[in-house]
Amino acid sequence: MNRFLEIDEKKYERIICISDIHGGYDTFQKLLSKIDFSDEDLLVLLGDNVQRGNNSHKVMEYIEVLNKKDNVLLIQGNHESYILYLLREENGAKLMKHLRKIWYPCILKYWTSEIGVNVKEDFDPVWLQKEIKKRYGKYIDLMKSMYYGAESENYIFVHAGIDVDKPWKESDIDSLMISKEFQYKKHNEEKKIVVGHWPTSNYRKNSLKCDILVDEKNRIISIDGGFGIKTFGQLNAFIIDPKEGTWYSESEDNLNKTNVKQSNTIKFEKIVKVDWNDNKVKILNRGVEFTYCQKLSTGEKFYVKNELILKKRDLLMLKDDYISRYHLVKKGEYVKEIKRIGKFAIAKYRGEVGLVPVKCLED
Repeated sequence: MNRFLEIDEKKYERIICISDIHGGYDTFQKLLSKIDFSDEDLLVLLGDNVQRGNNSHKVMEYIEVLNKKDNVLLIQGNHESYILYLLREENGAKLMKHLRKIWYPCILKYWTSEIGVNVKEDFDPVWLQKEIKKRYGKYIDLMKSMYYGAESENYIFVHAGIDVDKPWKESDIDSLMISKEFQYKKHNEEKKIVVGHWPTSNYRKNSLKCDILVDEKNRIISIDGGFGIKTFGQLNAFIIDPKEGTWYSESEDNLNKTNVKQSNTIKFEKIVKVDWNDNKVKILNRGVEFTYCQKLSTGEKFYVKNELILKKRDLLMLKDDYISRYHLVKKGEYVKEIKRIGKFAIAKYRGEVGLVPVKCLED
């Protein structure tokens, strides 16, 4: 099988790219409805359709139906690749270890449960591999059939990135599936490269925004909105109009809107962002609601909600991505709530993550 596909842009009204659905069946459905996906469009799914979300099985069922259309293109992500790896018979021991240790929702755990196997008890992993492939073979075959990448007149589409030192189709699997921070890399391809895999909020210095990032100069477009990975994540659609040579984006999340009943005027002196790969802190002064901390990597000082501080062994870190930003919301507006902690809510306001006093929000 040729693992790379050539796309004729002129055949389609729009090329719609979505990545990293991560089992978010309902949100995926809402996004497709919002953008009015039709038979005149090409839908490109950039991989990691499953894992982490609660409805990976429903996403696979729906994608299997979608794939029967001529205008749907599936590209393999690292999660699909790893599932196929675990189902090879020589890796039965690794499948057992995965099922017993994986902490997030997993399609293999869901299928295993449907088969009736309790992974905490003794079982034959090689038999389980064969049983999964027998019962869910069409979904396994679908993962196997996914392309590694695709190319049109103006764009290259891959899950994570390419090997920047080679022609892109000669990239090794690791470059295509698990490139980290590809937005920072420079490549020699003349076309723009559209990737998922690495949530866009990770790139932003003083923001936890999840919108698409477009670097016109370096010809890289990152579209992973962190859905299923971040508590504030969203699904993004990068939508190309081939005839006009333009693009736009739409997004959808699973957060509920809350109306603002009272304006907020308080704010932090300094905005400091802490994310999962740089979350070590030192406590300077513990308060009733907030603790004054120092970010170990940069020395920046900021206030953090007490409940978000976690002690792990001898280290202090934050439980989730965090930013010391109050939203200056106004009465009559709305926010999208992520969670309430005491007298404050963590919420998205105009796409940005920050804090809002609960007294400013409707119940």
